[in-house]
Amino acid sequence: MLIQNGFKGSEIVVDVIMLIEAGSDFGGVWHFNKYPQARVDSETPLYQLSLPQAWRFFTFKERFPGHVELQEYLTHMANALDLRTTGIFNSRVIDAKFDSDTKGWVIQTENSLVAKSQYVVFATGTTNKPYILDFPGKESFCGSIIDPAA
Repeated sequence: MLIQNGFKGSEIVVDVIMLIEAGSDFGGVWHFNKYPQARVDSETPLYQLSLPQAWRFFTFKERFPGHVELQEYLTHMANALDLRTTGIFNSRVIDAKFDSDTKGWVIQTENSLVAKSQYVVFATGTTNKPYILDFPGKESFCGSIIDPAA
């Protein structure tokens, strides 16, 4: 079982029986961040999975792609690797406990799913919790404030 909210966790799914994802699709932070001009700050090889099926028929157009192109790649990757068949989406994990009697994990989601597995990989990424910037005078600031992880 893979609990994911990160981009690279998708590479693990190929050998996984079940994936639980909080979002409605793959991509983690790149699924949720769709504000204008959102783009990566690393060159595309960092965002490509090493599996040939995931990159063979997809070529990034930009060296530092925007969120739209990244989402296109994620869609390609999910289709090429047939990842949606193992995915349970819109399911945020609220509890994960190891049961020493059964020597397995019991995972619960906020939408009442209970899953059991011998092994669990928590691939939640580093940007899975929003940080909302607070500063003096924020409530009277007249400009736009974009909190990408909100």
